[in-house]
Amino acid sequence: MTKRGKAPWGPVAGIVAVILAIVVLGVLLLSGKSIDILQPAGVIASQQKDLLIFTVVLTMFAVVPVFILLFMAAWKFREGNPKKTKYSPDDEGNRTLELIWWGIPLTIITILGIVTWVTTHQLDPFRELDNGKEPVRVQVISLDWKWLFIYPDQGIASVNELYIPVNRPINFTLTADSPMSAMWIPKLGSQIYVMKGMSTKLSLMSSETGVFKGSNTNITGKGYSDMYFKVHSVNESSWQDWIKKAEKAEPLNYKQYQELAKPSRNIGIKLFALEDKELFDKVVMKYVSSSGMDHNTDSNYEARKGSH
Repeated sequence: MTKRGKAPWGPVAGIVAVILAIVVLGVLLLSGKSIDILQPAGVIASQQKDLLIFTVVLTMFAVVPVFILLFMAAWKFREGNPKKTKYSPDDEGNRTLELIWWGIPLTIITILGIVTWVTTHQLDPFRELDNGKEPVRVQVISLDWKWLFIYPDQGIASVNELYIPVNRPINFTLTADSPMSAMWIPKLGSQIYVMKGMSTKLSLMSSETGVFKGSNTNITGKGYSDMYFKVHSVNESSWQDWIKKAEKAEPLNYKQYQELAKPSRNIGIKLFALEDKELFDKVVMKYVSSSGMDHNTDSNYEARKGSH
């Protein structure tokens, strides 16, 4: 067989590969059982899922025609095509085609720009959610390699376990006493980065009960892969029962915190009765530059606090 008579396996293989990739992706998206962002259990996560689906569908109006034209061109101009095909590389001036391949992308970009602007403000992590119910304040400290959750209003704390009442806003204030981390609970919503010496905010709310997974999505050393925590979204009675259980646990003050903050892996879940209500502020302040002071001492926090 001559070179011209060879079968066009290259384009065919490419088409088959793309089709298989689309099928596999479709199966994953339709099943959704292992993709938390497609099975939201919170108000913010639900809005983010809708935005994701809208964006994918809208971009398909540009992506699908491109691949269709790609495969058509590969098939039409293949080496073994027995039909004579006119090749016009210098063809120009077709206003209809120019309007299509410039108009569609520009329209898509304009729509996406408007939607992104609106949703960026709607889903601002600093924007506190309000559904008429009293919010729960949670202070979060990222450690090596664990998470500490402090409930200042309830006077309790927990390690690697976050309990929240369903359908109540959760207002997080976060910092780090370790390398920069990022907390993410896919079923509830936004990821947020945390750093030493500063605090940031995040507001989430669960819309159903269940146990969800939270993690650190920023590599922070050898224990990074173990830095997971459980999120229990429970009804009000279970929430109160958990608070009572934590109130009976061992006390947590700054001295005990310093031991807890030492690098460790897989320490499991721990509960504490919060003895030091200003613990979170002390962790933030110990990285604030202050001449002549040892940032790791409890007494210096009081000195810096009094100077402000």
